[in-house]
Amino acid sequence: MAGQLLQSKDSDWDFGRKTLAERISGGEAGLLGIMADPAYLAVYRNAGASAFGQAQTMRCPHLLTDGRCGIRDFRSPTCATWFCKYERGARGQALWRAIHDVLLLADRVVSLWCLERMQIDIEKQLAALEELDPQFSAARIDHRRDELRDRDLWADWYGRETEFYIACARHAAELDWETLLEIGGHEFALYARRARKLATAHADQRLPESLRTGQFRVTNADAGLVWLDAYNPYDPLEVSSDVLTFVAACDGRDTESIISGHVAAGGRYPDRILLRTLLDHGVLEPA
Repeated sequence: MAGQLLQSKDSDWDFGRKTLAERISGGEAGLLGIMADPAYLAVYRNAGASAFGQAQTMRCPHLLTDGRCGIRDFRSPTCATWFCKYERGARGQALWRAIHDVLLLADRVVSLWCLERMQIDIEKQLAALEELDPQFSAARIDHRRDELRDRDLWADWYGRETEFYIACARHAAELDWETLLEIGGHEFALYARRARKLATAHADQRLPESLRTGQFRVTNADAGLVWLDAYNPYDPLEVSSDVLTFVAACDGRDTESIISGHVAAGGRYPDRILLRTLLDHGVLEPA
């Protein structure tokens, strides 16, 4: 993906090519791709929710000033599958997480395959794998190249990292899905099958025969409305107190009995869309 971006002539990606080149020259280039800055990762992993999306120093280096992504067509699997909210709630989240795992493993498989095609020494390939978990070093902390490390790791490609990535992109362009399954082996096929299974579940709109209350938190209430936090704090549900009363009545009985009992007690009839939304968010579950 780095090679595709670097060889692109599209002016839309001028900023992305510039920032990518800066990261390469700054020592973030690895044989298996552009490596994350360990200091950035340490802050990212330990920052609380109040800092997420708010701290200016945590902005992605490829983010344009207007908020758009400067490398969007070439972004990583994590960026390509991350959303604040999902179609079909928890089901959508599960599907996209499975797709993320498939793409992340494909990323690794194709990168290693490219190193073989580029005739990179086996020991250097193993060293590249170890660097996927970035470690603090004086050079990394100071955001500069570790000349000794880079000259040893890159060998004939030292100073030609851009050419290396472009050559890898050309090799990767030869691959199709069947070949990827072949070189990915059983593990990759397993992740791909799980993603297909969750895609089938995501397309299934049927209602279960019986219902029970799921796990959620009531985060706010005002003027007869209640906010529920179930699968994702960035995607709360706003429901009426009548809906919350219906949810509380879901105790494992068959769906029709619960609905008829709620209506007989003076509650509103919960339509299919409402029931499906409550199920998708995990507020209700199949009993």
